[in-house]
Amino acid sequence: MSAVVNPFIAGLGEEFTGRWWSLLTLPGALFVAVAGATVFLGTVDPADQTRLGAAAARTTALLTTHDDVLTTTVFLATALLLLLVSYAVGLAARTLGGVVRAMWFARPLFGWAVAWNTGLRHERWRKYERRARTSDPGTRRAALHRLYRIAPAPPSRPTWMADQVAGVERRLRTTYGLDLVSTWPRLAPLLPETLRTGLDGARAALDRACVLGGWALLYLAAAAAAFSLSWPWWPLCAVALVTWVVAWVRARTAVHALATLMETSYDLHARDLAEALGFAMASPASVPALAPEPAPSRPVRWVRRRASVPTPPPVQPGARVLTRRIGVLITHHLRKDPPRRAP
Repeated sequence: MSAVVNPFIAGLGEEFTGRWWSLLTLPGALFVAVAGATVFLGTVDPADQTRLGAAAARTTALLTTHDDVLTTTVFLATALLLLLVSYAVGLAARTLGGVVRAMWFARPLFGWAVAWNTGLRHERWRKYERRARTSDPGTRRAALHRLYRIAPAPPSRPTWMADQVAGVERRLRTTYGLDLVSTWPRLAPLLPETLRTGLDGARAALDRACVLGGWALLYLAAAAAAFSLSWPWWPLCAVALVTWVVAWVRARTAVHALATLMETSYDLHARDLAEALGFAMASPASVPALAPEPAPSRPVRWVRRRASVPTPPPVQPGARVLTRRIGVLITHHLRKDPPRRAP
């Protein structure tokens, strides 16, 4: 038994060590090296050849000493100290990654600070909506592009990433009568392996982007400290800016992929969730036919919907339909609330 367990534990330990080494220690070592170079340039004048020569001579004398034990001890102690400092800096970056996630998704701790942005985003959305109603095709196309870069519907959250999640919740509630928070833990085990792999990949990409944003905050803090001490601060500030932009772009891509995959999961497997919970599906004959679509009050949304959403295929004989009433019953069942009449 031990012959089987020991290799497994050893492989797991190697995987864990390699993962944390790449995520924490290596970026932490880079940060320590950049910070050390900043300290060196701030305390030593590169033009002072005398001090530079003396420091190089002391280092050479220490490395070429005949006391091999002392040299090895100093080298190992320095390497261990740098490794521990790098690991500690990596842990700090991961902690700040949680702060970055809360900022990007406007969590309660930071939502009040950026609540003003909701009204600003809503005004910009309305401005491009009015511009898209013009008769000029080029102006209308450009306005639609800018409009849907802000949000596909009127913004209701301070940030774009928070609006993506809110859009998924709003669509599920409107289309299926389902609540994302209470139904997703029950739906996730029912998803096929390919869909779960895509969701895990998008979630991991979002985690990495948040950690990268944490590194940007660390570099920004180091730049502020260097500025207060009159040391060279602009390289650290440039690194912080580039790191933040890369993290923000990656996070937007990951959030868009995650929201799309979550909507796909409900579109394809919401009926599996209802059947697993014991709710009977409605037959196609019992579902009332859809009335002709009325003239839209907002031509912008009508043009987008008609241009991007294909006509749904007809319901196959014997298929089961998840109506909104059944979705509302499922939501109230999972919330442990008494069922109310579906709107």
